[in-house]
Amino acid sequence: MTTYYLIDYENMSKDILKECSDLGENDYVVLFYTKNRPSMDLSEVSNMTIIEVPRGSQSADMNIDFYAGYLAGINNNQCKIIIVSKDTGYDKVINTWKDKKKINISRRERIKIKKESKTDNKKTKTDSKNTDNKKIDNDKKKLLNQEVMQAVSKGRYEASVSNKVAQICTKHFGSDSLLKDVKEELRITYDNYLEVFKVVEPVLNKYAVKPKKAEPEKQVKTQTKKSETTKKSDNTKTKATNSKKLPEKTEINNKIQQVLSKNKLENEDIIFVTKTAVKNINKENGKQTICNALVKKYGQERGVEIYNYIKKLI
Repeated sequence: MTTYYLIDYENMSKDILKECSDLGENDYVVLFYTKNRPSMDLSEVSNMTIIEVPRGSQSADMNIDFYAGYLAGINNNQCKIIIVSKDTGYDKVINTWKDKKKINISRRERIKIKKESKTDNKKTKTDSKNTDNKKIDNDKKKLLNQEVMQAVSKGRYEASVSNKVAQICTKHFGSDSLLKDVKEELRITYDNYLEVFKVVEPVLNKYAVKPKKAEPEKQVKTQTKKSETTKKSDNTKTKATNSKKLPEKTEINNKIQQVLSKNKLENEDIIFVTKTAVKNINKENGKQTICNALVKKYGQERGVEIYNYIKKLI
């Protein structure tokens, strides 16, 4: 299940983003901030959306409350929403969402709840060694993530592409065939995978594990397995219309929502317009379908006016 972490950055310390490093593929971070807190280190986070809200009392609270309902709506309540804040004022709204709308939502003061470790006087040296190795691997994984993002960004790709490629590389970190595994997944994901792989290959070489010499029988099995994987990948390959422009679903939602908010649409209208746009954006004649739906809902003049607000985003 997809989990969204809505961070109230005004009520949290700067170190909160460091806790994002262990989040999974289906975890997304949405950070709300004002210019009162401009400095932040984004190197720990891959799947993140940043929303700047106006300064003022309860500004972040109102935006986060609205966004939580918005996420629940577009996901048909099939997601988990966690508000990360020390502000207990969210609790009343959270209880309302739970009781009346059955939304899976809660509040925490940290990204991840630390599990209490049982002290054991008979802990072996092996356990200690494994812990140290795991810490070293996590540190290397973070460095790999940062270096890949930097390399892809220098190649003039968009942030969404940098995040996705870094996610793929860290996913295969520690594999005996790191370069081959990354290259294969890039091939499935992007039409111009060779171009993208060439950008990250020097970074991957630094973290690649030296391959062990395999016995003849094992080599034959490996080649057969790779052949089957290649055939399967060819059948399931998805084509990207523009490899350098692959915005995430949440990013598109966010941009449309921001434009509509600036044009002072009501929350109910923002949800309807955004949901209609995302639903039809990739369909044939999608733009015309979206425009027709807005005209039907708001009338010819108002419908076309709203469509022009989001036209460049879709």
